[in-house]
Amino acid sequence: MSERLNLVTVTYTRGTVALPRASCDALLAEMPRLDSAASARRRFEALGASARVRLETDEVQTVLDVVEVWMRDVGRDGLPEGVFELRNALLDDLNDSASS
Repeated sequence: MSERLNLVTVTYTRGTVALPRASCDALLAEMPRLDSAASARRRFEALGASARVRLETDEVQTVLDVVEVWMRDVGRDGLPEGVFELRNALLDDLNDSASS
């Protein structure tokens, strides 16, 4: 399988982050922990061959919340590849949006 098919592009308000598909699957598995993640979870579940997830503004905060809870449980080093970078990008996005 090509490298491209193993990557999922997460698009949010002001940018994109590429995650290995396995990391995206692990993130999806964490989403049921928060009831508020239903909308974002549906976006990740709908991944098709395009391997692109588009998060709406309210979903950015939700995915960030999921990663924060997960990170409290496993620590930064316990997160799958790319998830901490996604967390940082989403946090920057929210901070940039708040200061605009």
